[in-house]
Parts: sequence; structure tokens; C-alpha cells
Amino acid sequence: MKIPGKIRSFDGTRLAFRVWGEATDKTPVVCCSGIACDDMYWTYLAPELAQERQVVTWDYPWHGNSGPPEDPDETSVPSLARHAHTLAQHLDLPAVATVGHSMGVQVILEWWNLFREDVAAIVPVGGPFARTVGSLYGTGLGRYMLSALEAAARIQPDLTSLAWRAMFQSSIADPIGRAGGLIGHAPADMMDRYFSHLRQLDPVGILEMFRKGQEHSAEDYLEQIDVPVLIIHGKADVMSPFSLAQEMARRIPGAELIGIDGGAHTLPIEDPDMINATIRTFLREKVDS
Repeated sequence: MKIPGKIRSFDGTRLAFRVWGEATDKTPVVCCSGIACDDMYWTYLAPELAQERQVVTWDYPWHGNSGPPEDPDETSVPSLARHAHTLAQHLDLPAVATVGHSMGVQVILEWWNLFREDVAAIVPVGGPFARTVGSLYGTGLGRYMLSALEAAARIQPDLTSLAWRAMFQSSIADPIGRAGGLIGHAPADMMDRYFSHLRQLDPVGILEMFRKGQEHSAEDYLEQIDVPVLIIHGKADVMSPFSLAQEMARRIPGAELIGIDGGAHTLPIEDPDMINATIRTFLREKVDS
């Protein structure tokens, strides 16, 4: 059962969310997506976990069924964490287990940092703890690409929008993504859904969000995290290299790290049975007990 809804967030933005399953005595889960993603990456995980606990997925401003930000300044990683906090309060959730993918990892870490009473556990999946595109292919290439795209969007926003929609046609983006290692063993129909969503986004706003994610880091408080943490990361992830997950695991006291051989940045939909079972076991053994 999936129940959609919308709320006014702290800045007035209309946020879309979905509630999967019913409230039980088990710790509820809130999933935070990567930038430029709707809840596609939770297609397998949300209904699986909802068999025994309540699960909430939601869309960032500009994303999915959410509206544009009422305040364009409120699209930074701390702002997204405040949106998550507002949603949890609206739904009257007890302390939740947070699951984040890609930039959603930065969001769930910052959520713990700002609103520690909200968070019972943290599950980073295939994402960095700092600088969203700062380690593409293990280099600074992502930073330079982002700067160039931002400059183009400022100078020629209409042309940038046309190029954006053309670039993310599945027939173009999917084979390039797979050849470049960005897409792993993800089903083609899932990636088609992802690219369809991506084409609908405002590139100017999304690039601004990428820039803000690039400026964010959880480095200063990783050692302070005092809730159970399970890190799941693909060893072949070229967007967020496995070394970042290893560093995060070293710096968070008691964190558990599971590396997936051959896993890429599309990890949550590459091997959903294994991912789902791993998270379900962690919640049962380390969070609910």
C-alpha cells in the first residue's frame, strides 16, 4: 500500500511524499534520494521494508511531484535536511532509520547533525559524505564539469535546457552511462524512468543544487555519530569511489561497511534482493532491538 500526500515545508515549498505500509512497533524508515532523482531508486526497497514497518519516500523541491522551492536559497544540503525534519514532524514519526542514496547520504548525515532526536540509525548507500561530485572517477573532473555547466546555464539558460533534454534521451544517456561505468547492472526500464524524470527538471536549479552539494561536508562531525550505521557501497562506483565509503566507515564509531563487488552508482536497483535483505537484517538486529 502506497499513500501519496503533500505538505507545506518550513519555507512554504510543497513537498510530495509517499507512505508505504502501516505504523508498527518497528522503527520507521525515511528514504532520501540522490539529487535529480525521484523515488525510482526505492522501487524495490520501500515495498519490501513496508511489509513489517512504515516507510516514507519523498521528493526534493523541483523533483518528482514536489513544487519549486519557495525560497531558492533553501535547496542546500542543510535545507534538504530541514525539509526531511519537517516531513517527519508532520507525519508524527518517532525516531527513524534514515536511508540515503548518492547525495541523499549527505542529506541523512546532515539530518542527524541538525536534528539528532529524529534519527535512530543511518544507512548510507552508494554516496559520499562530502562534495557531491568532488570525486568523479577519483579525480577533480566533476568539479570542473559542474563549473562549466553552471556557466553555460547562466549565459544561455534556454539553450542549456534544450541541450539537457537532448542529452538525457535514454537512447543516448544509457549506453554512455554504462560504457563509462556510471550505470551498473540496472534494469533498462528503470533507467528509462530515471532519464524521463531527469529531462523534466530545470537544469539551472538542479545545477545550483549540485553546487551546494559540492560545498557541503560532514567531515567535522562523523566521529560524533552515536547511532547504528550501515554503509553499503559498490566497489566499482566511479561517481562516489569505494575509498570514500571506507573513510566514512573508519571515522564513524562502530560503523559497518559492506562492499559490493562490481556494484556501481545505481546500486539500489542493481541487486535489490541482496540490498533489501542486508538492510532488513540490520534494522532487525541493530535498530529495533
